[in-house]
Amino acid sequence: MANLVDYVLYDVKKIERGHGKGHTINLSQTGMLLQTETEIKGAFIVLMAMDVGGNIIKINGRLVSSRICDETGCYLNGIKFVGEPDQQIKALIGPAATTEKRRNPRVDVDSPVDYVLYDVKQVKTGYGKGRTINLSQTGMLLQTRDEIKGAFIVLMAMDVDGTKIKINGRVVTSRICEETGSYLNGIQFVGEKDKQIQAIIAFIKAYQKKKYRTQIGSRKL
Repeated sequence: MANLVDYVLYDVKKIERGHGKGHTINLSQTGMLLQTETEIKGAFIVLMAMDVGGNIIKINGRLVSSRICDETGCYLNGIKFVGEPDQQIKALIGPAATTEKRRNPRVDVDSPVDYVLYDVKQVKTGYGKGRTINLSQTGMLLQTRDEIKGAFIVLMAMDVDGTKIKINGRVVTSRICEETGSYLNGIQFVGEKDKQIQAIIAFIKAYQKKKYRTQIGSRKL
């Protein structure tokens, strides 16, 4: 993920014990890996970053592990999120969002997906493959080779652990991209909020882990 963040540390009595800067390396539904130049000592942590609109976003966590990385000399700190899931996903998407001003910031996520289409009567009408272009808390932009014809869609992909993830949506827009000849489809998420959040985090985690590995590989060349 590699986003720059500021952090403040607190002890179990919520007394401030230190502060500094670090980089988020990856994330999951329940926490993240934070890279810092100095060792983190504290029970709780508040992570802060700035979104594209200049607003400070915060996410609260608990420090669960800390170890030094022999390759870089930096510390890798396991952070477990605490608080409301909605606030967590807002904080995670915020720093990586595009510069376009929207009610729900979007983050670029280029990942392959399978999809199944259904009509308004929930009858299967088609299926295919596509790629996510970006996503937000409420939906995503999906690129497909063929035109999407259906009212509802089920998107499926694999997370970094090889587990199949699914997210349900409604097809709200579809247009052809003249530059590539592919279709760009606006998908609005539907269903249980918790499942949406799990799927969003899984998509971001898979993409950012692949991106981080690419960056590490480039540094070694």
